[in-house]
Amino acid sequence: MSLKSSLNLTEFGIAEETVDKIVERVQSHISGAYIPKERFDEVNNSLKQQKKMNATLSGQLDGLKDVDVEGLNKKITDLQNENKRQQAEFDKQMSAEKLNNSSKRIRYKT
Repeated sequence: MSLKSSLNLTEFGIAEETVDKIVERVQSHISGAYIPKERFDEVNNSLKQQKKMNATLSGQLDGLKDVDVEGLNKKITDLQNENKRQQAEFDKQMSAEKLNNSSKRIRYKT
């Protein structure tokens, strides 16, 4: 919607020429200082999203402040040891399976 149509000054009996001059003068005064509504909404929505993200990240950081680092390190070490134990057990089972399959092939060949 243009400034001229939104003002609708001709309803008040102002001549079209005068309305054009008024609109021209107003536009020259706001030139450079006016931000279109679409651009304002875009920047405003972006700012709102950034504030939400900031609040979320701040909450996450606050949650990390209370973490028991030694406890987590111990848990990591325990899990690594458990993974090694399970891998060794798996490797042992696979070796036994391979040996069993090899002996079956030898028996069927003879």
